[in-house]
Amino acid sequence: MTPNAVLDTPPDDPIAALELPVEAMSAEALRARFDTQGAVIVRGLLQDARIADLREALRAMIAAQLRHADLFPDPAADIDTLFNTLCVHDRALGAAVYEAARQTPAFYALATHPWIQDVARTLLDTDLLHVPFDKAMFRIDRAHEPWHEFQWHQDYPYNLMGQPTITAWAPLTPVTEAMGPLHIVPGSHDRLHRVRLLPKTGPDGAPRASLTAHLADLDPDGLDARAVKICLEPGDVLFFHQLLLHRSGRNAAPRARWSVVPRYAALLDPGLVGRGWAYER
Repeated sequence: MTPNAVLDTPPDDPIAALELPVEAMSAEALRARFDTQGAVIVRGLLQDARIADLREALRAMIAAQLRHADLFPDPAADIDTLFNTLCVHDRALGAAVYEAARQTPAFYALATHPWIQDVARTLLDTDLLHVPFDKAMFRIDRAHEPWHEFQWHQDYPYNLMGQPTITAWAPLTPVTEAMGPLHIVPGSHDRLHRVRLLPKTGPDGAPRASLTAHLADLDPDGLDARAVKICLEPGDVLFFHQLLLHRSGRNAAPRARWSVVPRYAALLDPGLVGRGWAYER
């Protein structure tokens, strides 16, 4: 692919160039979008109960924390109302739910969903997948918490998995434009960009121990101008290449973006085999 060729000539309908309804999904259609755009959206891929199961597990965890804090949740309240109530009372309790969510069978079931694995195997042209548990992310992106956002980046510097690695992004609740959906630059997966490793900052602006990989040679404003916003419904899954340029959107809505974000590489990728399946931890 000619560098930046796709960046300079965006399609008239960039979402249409990315998406496939599940009933029209085929290996050829998946690979055509992934190879040219660096991403593919499969609409309605997850049509079983696993998303609802994880939502219910999270709702039960939040309600349990509220009761532990002597706050008695409304049994009819939705997951966002419960979580906002918990975070207003004590943000650390919300963080505890976030950390523990990945330790539930409902999270494992969604992160290793056989239909997601089928698409990943097709895109990677492999029968065996490498799916490190600690690279299967869970995100709760609340409004007005910019310190949790990621600016323009590529996933590879954060995981150092196989070549390529695929990220799957599956929301648990609807993600609308008002909620600051994921921003991507289609076709930007042609090369790895240099980064500067800088400390993350917290709510008070003070640096944290963890690092973030800031792009060293690209103009963020130029990327913003070419960005496509990915709005999804529960059941939709966005698959994208580890070198695709993307960033968090700014959530200004009262609801959070709840998502499961596992990563997949080919288990027998020569680079992974050569280093004994070592990756960034």
